Amino acid sequence: MLFPCESRRRRLVKNEIDDEWISIGKDFAVVVVVVVAVVLVLVVIVVVILVVVVVVEVVVVVVVVVVVVVVVVVVVVVVVVVVVIVAAAKGDSGVSGNKIRFFK
Repeated sequence: MLFPCESRRRRLVKNEIDDEWISIGKDFAVVVVVVVAVVLVLVVIVVVILVVVVVVEVVVVVVVVVVVVVVVVVVVVVVVVVVVIVAAAKGDSGVSGNKIRFFK
């Protein structure tokens, strides 16, 4: 048989775990939205490149492709870093459920 204080403590722990999962779910939703947006941008870029291939020379297309790939990689890295920093600032790593503290 559980003592009243023990039952309350278990309920509090369960609520805290539920709150952590909700927070992880929100972070995951942000990441999914960002990934979908990046994929849509990539599709538009590929369509533009295909149109350029028909109209312009191949050398120009190669340069455009390289520049676009570099820009997309930089944008994705920046977005991931921002999401991780925001999650860490909220105190939830979103990976292991442990707390991350940048400043003590």
